[in-house]
Amino acid sequence: MGPLRPEAVLPSPAAARRRGRPNGFTLIEILISVLLIAAVVTSIFPLLLTSKLQVVKSGRRGEALNYTRQAMETLKAFTTGDSSYPTGPGGALPWTYPGEACGGCWALAPGTHNLTPTLPASFTGAPVNGTISYTVSDFACGSRTCKQVQFSANWSD
Repeated sequence: MGPLRPEAVLPSPAAARRRGRPNGFTLIEILISVLLIAAVVTSIFPLLLTSKLQVVKSGRRGEALNYTRQAMETLKAFTTGDSSYPTGPGGALPWTYPGEACGGCWALAPGTHNLTPTLPASFTGAPVNGTISYTVSDFACGSRTCKQVQFSANWSD
């Protein structure tokens, strides 16, 4: 074996072109690879955006459900179907929903009761703009009058 020649180890660009092996990528090859990467990214981006929006909507739905359940439990714990129950301090009925918009009305009085003032600002403010209310209606159940309560939660998606 003879001594190593530099051109045997690292061929010159001219020698590489003569042998048909370019030393780098052509402009066309780079443009095609950039276009392929852009096509992949633009096809994945809408999926990620849709996924993020679904997570936000699901979080708001869960938050509204949680506040509605809390309101239901509060109503069950602090109310009675007997409106003739003795009055509380200052002549107010003792079975009022704490913080309700009507301010001291009986919690099971027929009509719509707005619970939005009892909710945190993170749910009632922008961008959620959440509200929770419940509607009480009377219906006959045998010889008595019974109460039906329906809750409603609204928010912006």
